[in-house]
Amino acid sequence: MNIKSVNAGGSFTYAGVDISEFMSQGDSAFLQNLEDTLTGIFNVDTTYDKYKTSLNTRIHASAFYKVTAKDQISALVRMHFYDRKVHPSFNLAYMHKFGDIWHVTGSYSITNRNYTNFGIGFSLKLGPAQLYVMTDNVFAPIIWNRYTWQQEKEDDFGVTYWETQKLTLPRNWKYMNFHFGMNLVFGCKPPKDLVPILE
Repeated sequence: MNIKSVNAGGSFTYAGVDISEFMSQGDSAFLQNLEDTLTGIFNVDTTYDKYKTSLNTRIHASAFYKVTAKDQISALVRMHFYDRKVHPSFNLAYMHKFGDIWHVTGSYSITNRNYTNFGIGFSLKLGPAQLYVMTDNVFAPIIWNRYTWQQEKEDDFGVTYWETQKLTLPRNWKYMNFHFGMNLVFGCKPPKDLVPILE
């Protein structure tokens, strides 16, 4: 495998277009001159040195336990490896089935050193189609903080006064995922309990 590294050095400040020069040369000649100037400044250097890097690796481990026929709890551990560091996240979830059609899920996650991620999800099964929507941080767009401070100002007569400034920002929007979609679910219905035949 032939690996090429392209390195560019130099700096260039774009000062705008001289309209008279642009009109006299035409657009193609002007752009060609600009390209020649940039190529001369940056001196692109191509090398064939070897290098190695690691791929971003993800490891997921999950487990679930059926409490009843309609209730299930689950746990998920995710390990994401990048920047030579391990970035873990943890998730606990509870799901309840309302019949075979409607499922509701609530979850708690610890992700990116953020400990207040409460999620919710819904799924609806309509024949072979399953529609779903879920988020792992339902409070992110809801809870906001209002910040207030005093700023010194001066009026038209040179008199100094203090004015109250306000800013409203989301409190906990470091991390949020939102998923929605559709699954096509095919398969055989589970067999009914067989009644033994006594001879």
